[in-house]
Amino acid sequence: MQFEFNTFKNYINPNRNQSWEPVAKVGLGFILIGLILIIMKEIIIALLSFFLFAIGFIILIIAFRIWKLNNFHSNEIY
Repeated sequence: MQFEFNTFKNYINPNRNQSWEPVAKVGLGFILIGLILIIMKEIIIALLSFFLFAIGFIILIIAFRIWKLNNFHSNEIY
């Protein structure tokens, strides 16, 4: 019994008797891996931008409260 190893060269120059299914599976595999990487990248960027927006809004709220406290106390003194 002899084991025949299918190399990448066999996919580029296929024989007439070779099935198209393994080549199609390899192509779909690369396409799916590419889509998964794009989706993961977009999700990571979306989460990072959401956290940065949230931190920015929290800092603006803190700044407004500090301004309001300083404005309130300066009105009492004068």
